[in-house]
Amino acid sequence: MKIAVPNEADHYDTRTHEHQHVKCSHCQKVFDVDMAVPQSFRDKIKKETGFEIGRLHMMGIGLCQKCRNKVKEKL
Repeated sequence: MKIAVPNEADHYDTRTHEHQHVKCSHCQKVFDVDMAVPQSFRDKIKKETGFEIGRLHMMGIGLCQKCRNKVKEKL
């Protein structure tokens, strides 16, 4: 599965079951997160917008453990 990452190279994922991604803003690595989006989130979107989601992909942006440790070492 191709995952478009804005302003970056696309990420290709061979895992096709529902899961999410997180991307490190420092090293740019993309990590899989085995977590389905709760139905309540989908229901809220439908209630507020009328849009019914079939497949949902979310990506969190932050610092991975390795990069957080590097930041801590510099302090």
